[in-house]
Amino acid sequence: MADDANATMFGSSKLVPSSSTRHKFPRDAARTSASYPASTFECFSRLPEELRMMIWDAAMASREPRIVDLCQFRPKHLRENTTCSTFERTLFSYGTLSKPAIVDVSREARRAGQHHYCLEFGAKHSDSKGLSTIEGPPFVWVDWSRDIFLPTPPYYNENALLRDLCHKETRRIALSISMVATFSPTFVEYYPCLSEIIVYEGLFNPYGFHAQYFDPARSTHFELIPLSENLEDELAASVTDSETRRRYLGARQDIMYQNLKRKTMSQGSKREAIQVSFAHLRITEKHSSRTAFTIQAKGDSVT
Repeated sequence: MADDANATMFGSSKLVPSSSTRHKFPRDAARTSASYPASTFECFSRLPEELRMMIWDAAMASREPRIVDLCQFRPKHLRENTTCSTFERTLFSYGTLSKPAIVDVSREARRAGQHHYCLEFGAKHSDSKGLSTIEGPPFVWVDWSRDIFLPTPPYYNENALLRDLCHKETRRIALSISMVATFSPTFVEYYPCLSEIIVYEGLFNPYGFHAQYFDPARSTHFELIPLSENLEDELAASVTDSETRRRYLGARQDIMYQNLKRKTMSQGSKREAIQVSFAHLRITEKHSSRTAFTIQAKGDSVT
C-alpha cells in the first residue's frame, strides 16, 4: 500500500525486465535528458526503506515553522464582540492550521512524519455551573521542536497556558505585550525547553484584538511580521499612530530589559538566555468548511 502511494506521488514506475544485464537506451537519450531534466523520480519505491526514510526526514528538516493558534471560541449564536458569559474562560478552539502535507502522502510518509509530529489539544471544558460541556479528541498536528504557539489574549491567562504547554517540550511561544507584562516573574521556569519568546501587539485587527472572539466557522489566519533591530525607524515608517509607537518602544524597554531579563536570569546557569524578538500580528478571517465543536447546553445543540 505504501509503495502504491509513493509511486503515486513520485510517478508510476515503468521498469521492464531486460534479457541482458546491460540496459539499452535510445541513441539520443543523453541529449534528451540534458535538454529536459526529469520532473519525477520514478524509482523511489524501489529504494531501500532506510534510504526512503532518510529522504522523508530530509524533506521535513527544511520546512518552515508553523503558527499553532490557541483561540478563544465564540458560540455561533453570540454576536461578534459579545461576552461569552460563563463560557468566557473555558471554551477554546485549538488550532486553525491544516495538517502537514507529509501525513497524507502515504503510510510510510505518515510514519516518518510521526517522528516529528503528534496529535495534541483535545478539548474538554465545562462551564462554571457544570450544565454545559465541550469536548473533542486531539486533532492538531504539532511539532514541539519547531512550531510557534500563539495563545490569544486577554482570556488565555497564565494558568491556561501552563495547563496546555508547560508539560510539553515547548520551544517557541508568541505572547502579547499585555500577557508578558502581567505574567509572574518566574513563569519561564515551567518551560525547561523554551528558547524563544516573540512579543507582539495585534495592530491590524479593525475590531480591537482584545475585544474579538474568533468564529470557528471561519478560517482565521495569523501572521507574525518581524520587526528589525532598529525598532524606532521601522515603526515610524509603518505605523502612523503615535500611541502605538509609544507602546512598542515602551515595551521594548520595559519588557525586554526588565521583565524578560528578570525571568530568564531566574534560570541561572541551567540554560542559555531566552531569545526575545518583537513582531506585528496580522489577523485575517474568511469563511471555511472547518468543523466546529458541538456544545450541549441544557439539552440543546449549538454549533
